[in-house]
Amino acid sequence: MGKPANTIALDKYKALRTPYLLSQLQANHEEDILGILEGLTKELVKRPKQKGYFPFNRHSTVGLKPNEGYLFKLPRQVIAAVPELLPASDWAGFDHPLEVSPVVGNNGARQRYAGFCADPVVKKAIEMQAVRQAMAHFESAGYDVQDVGAFESYDLRAVRGNEVRYVEVKGSQGAVDKVILTRNEVAHANEYGPTDLIIVAEIGWEPRLDGSVLTSDGIMSVYPDWRPSPENLKPLSYEYFLD
Repeated sequence: MGKPANTIALDKYKALRTPYLLSQLQANHEEDILGILEGLTKELVKRPKQKGYFPFNRHSTVGLKPNEGYLFKLPRQVIAAVPELLPASDWAGFDHPLEVSPVVGNNGARQRYAGFCADPVVKKAIEMQAVRQAMAHFESAGYDVQDVGAFESYDLRAVRGNEVRYVEVKGSQGAVDKVILTRNEVAHANEYGPTDLIIVAEIGWEPRLDGSVLTSDGIMSVYPDWRPSPENLKPLSYEYFLD
């Protein structure tokens, strides 16, 4: 007591949506997690110079039990088995953060970044891949397409003769059942000319060792003449004006 201490802040901290209790892990995922532990333990036998720091162990009477310690690496297999442990995230407008893909190093060995990526470079790469696919879709139909997302509330303007279409584009590395819309995006789609919504899901991506990101085509869905229906809109926040 009374001695100097150092404080190290958590970097890029993301809270769980709701607390997930040990009793819930034991009831819903005990065998999944212990199976992962058994598999990783077998792998470590082949690599005697490596140590394992798994956050759980098998207790003789209570079953699944946390190991005692300050910090443990949480293997990606556990996250895949227990999606409730994913942090809250607005990554690319969707619920789940982006999972890091393998990287091939200079020596040919497959490397992997730890945990989940919160790198804006990856987010931008996913967005731009979606925009490129959307532009190619309209260009193949004979439209002259401009990327106007930097200064308009929509992403693309597609012109063919006297026809002008406004295009809202959303991209994700996973499956999509909802998107995040800004107030201006909703207002423009409702109040102006024909607006198309394009969703590009399951975009593949791979981080490179030089810091760049390589993306591949996702699955594109087109919603022509789209107007956001009020019953499908869920408010995420409000502006409150003080009296």
